[in-house]
Amino acid sequence: MPTEDAELWLTLQYLPGLGPARIGRLLGRWGSPQAILDNRLEAAGDFAFARILADDMAVEAARQAARRELDKLAGGDIALVCRSDAAYPPQLAEIPDPPLALYVRGEADALAGSLLAIIGARGASDYGLEAARRFATAAVERGLTVVSGAAYGIDAAAPRGALEAGGRTGAVLGCGVDVASPAE
Repeated sequence: MPTEDAELWLTLQYLPGLGPARIGRLLGRWGSPQAILDNRLEAAGDFAFARILADDMAVEAARQAARRELDKLAGGDIALVCRSDAAYPPQLAEIPDPPLALYVRGEADALAGSLLAIIGARGASDYGLEAARRFATAAVERGLTVVSGAAYGIDAAAPRGALEAGGRTGAVLGCGVDVASPAE
């Protein structure tokens, strides 16, 4: 279930020319998506890159796109986790230009705990595959959620090891949470 401000985060995300880095600068000045949109004319004047905020039609189009996206997610098995949500991974929030929102299938609260990424070669050796499985098992025994890329090789062996150990696993997908890639 998206939070109240999900529409605001998505509205900013859908505004052309902003992106996470620029929105981060706006957040540094205004503090929240609501404050940015409430003060959008001033923000557009303060930051040359934010001129799109002064365009009523562009802001309304972005708001409508956000509403359509939330309607698509309603009742489905995909959750939207915004930067202001408790489930947003705290480690991810600390990187430069973190994503505004994450699309999550499964238990979104798993993101808020301690995570360990185990990634590697798709064409890994037998030794590499076994090492990934063992690292994942050890991580689960220490209360960590194992994260991978959900592809072949190491990215498949690590979550397998985590699940065999009774732990939780997650995947960061470059294709979208509603697309299986690689298809196998």
